[in-house]
Amino acid sequence: MSRQLDLHWQRIEQHTKTYHSMTDTHNSLLQTESTNLAMTANLVSQLSQIIVNLPTAINTIVQHTVYQHTDAALDATIQFQADFLSSIERNLSASARYAAAHPELMPPRPSNNKRPKSSGRRRAASGAPAGNTQGLRARMRSTLRKVLKMD
Repeated sequence: MSRQLDLHWQRIEQHTKTYHSMTDTHNSLLQTESTNLAMTANLVSQLSQIIVNLPTAINTIVQHTVYQHTDAALDATIQFQADFLSSIERNLSASARYAAAHPELMPPRPSNNKRPKSSGRRRAASGAPAGNTQGLRARMRSTLRKVLKMD
């Protein structure tokens, strides 16, 4: 009987050691899973913040890019307009010089002494409208800023 008790005791000890080994392994796995779960929760939190802030960031970038490209396009348009007005002024000056040099080619003026009414616009010496490109540029930029709500 003593021998059977010893045999049972050894089996109980063996089962106890196996149980302790299994519980240690299980505890180790639980600790690893707990760490992984905490890291996943942190990652989800950070991604949520990024997703919440993404529309604002995209809006800011798009607004800035549109403003830059619009400003560049306005500058190019204003420069083209200034060049065009300068070209018209040169052509009118050349025409005036040619007319002064060859008065015989000009049609006779009507004899009535009525002067045409002025449109009220400023004119350069050549007769072309005087351009204030700096003022125009400032007004266009101001309007653009108001439209884009950049002020």
